[in-house]
Amino acid sequence: KKTYKYANSSDQEFLQDLAMYLVTFLSNHLAPLEQNTSLRELLLAAHQYLVNLSRIEERELFKTCLDYWSKLVSGLYQEIQTLPLQDASPLMQLQYNTRGGAPNPEILRNYNLRKNIYS
Repeated sequence: KKTYKYANSSDQEFLQDLAMYLVTFLSNHLAPLEQNTSLRELLLAAHQYLVNLSRIEERELFKTCLDYWSKLVSGLYQEIQTLPLQDASPLMQLQYNTRGGAPNPEILRNYNLRKNIYS
């Protein structure tokens, strides 16, 4: 984080290019990476690199990473919104918050969700 400020321009450019590469690669290949359990460690490592790059105090670099995080979180949110919770057992339906809040995490454990990869 602090090293970026004192790095020479070629090192800064490398970090910006690395962020752009990771964002582009993950955006284009996220579904296969999430589905292939043998690549799970690679996926999590790539996300850890992006987390670290996101912490650097450089506006354009942060915006690049933020664009990817926004797409990832939006996809995870949409997945939960489209769950067929009405098909759940009556007992599980009673536990579900019908006021539009977040579903009970106990109910979500019964579904094979993408978010479970990251938890």
